[in-house]
Amino acid sequence: MHSKIIGFFLLLIGAILMIFKLGVAPLNSFFTWPFLLFLLGAFLVFSGFLTSNGGFALWGGIFAGLGLAIWGSRTIEGWPTHWSLIVGLIGIAFLLQFAINKHHLSAVTGSVLVLIGFFWWPGIRELPFIAPVAGILHTIWPVFVVVLGIFLMLRK
Repeated sequence: MHSKIIGFFLLLIGAILMIFKLGVAPLNSFFTWPFLLFLLGAFLVFSGFLTSNGGFALWGGIFAGLGLAIWGSRTIEGWPTHWSLIVGLIGIAFLLQFAINKHHLSAVTGSVLVLIGFFWWPGIRELPFIAPVAGILHTIWPVFVVVLGIFLMLRK
């Protein structure tokens, strides 16, 4: 257990140092409330995996995603600012919860939210491998919401 904790902190410190050394973000940006929210979320996700607590992973993923989205939009040039990013990051938080508790509802919810975030993103039309069908996908994304709603209603 101690090696996992040390490994977690080394991973965080190494990632922060790499971001700073590559000139992606200034050092003072790591002492702002969005980055601290990201760190709190990362710690909760890590704690969730250590204790097999899916709730910690879900809330930690949401906090980390929100913190990362806000920190990136304020700090990094060219960071996507469309709110579909937040929907996708919350979907990833549900997938983190699924990784722990293996509850299929978490997997379905997370997958649908990630897909909604991806298809909702305005830059989808610029991706060469999706460009031919991007207009249709960008238009019909609400179908995913309807399917999720039906799935939740029919679930026993």
